[in-house]
Amino acid sequence: MSGRTFLDTNVLVYLFSSDEPGKQSRALSAVEELVRRGDAVISTQVMQELYAVLTRKLGLEADAAARCVESIAGLPVVESDGTFVLDAIRLAGAAHLSIWDALVVAAA
Repeated sequence: MSGRTFLDTNVLVYLFSSDEPGKQSRALSAVEELVRRGDAVISTQVMQELYAVLTRKLGLEADAAARCVESIAGLPVVESDGTFVLDAIRLAGAAHLSIWDALVVAAA
């Protein structure tokens, strides 16, 4: 996937959280540069995880968290299908990853 950079949920959480200003600043710079170059991609799983973390762990109201997710929804999204999930399952077994982490790695 040359030229594409997968944005992990953690990077996006830092982007929308002011709890750690240094990490937020680095996340903002990195994401802005990737978007400017057209290299940033996300997955539906990352969108879901972002919403869950923003509401459950950071305590954002549902509508505020939804706006955060909406702000990244225009990025290219790696879609999952049956083959994608099976590839992730094989990767999970081979690399001793949780299925959730394997799905993220497979999307990258």
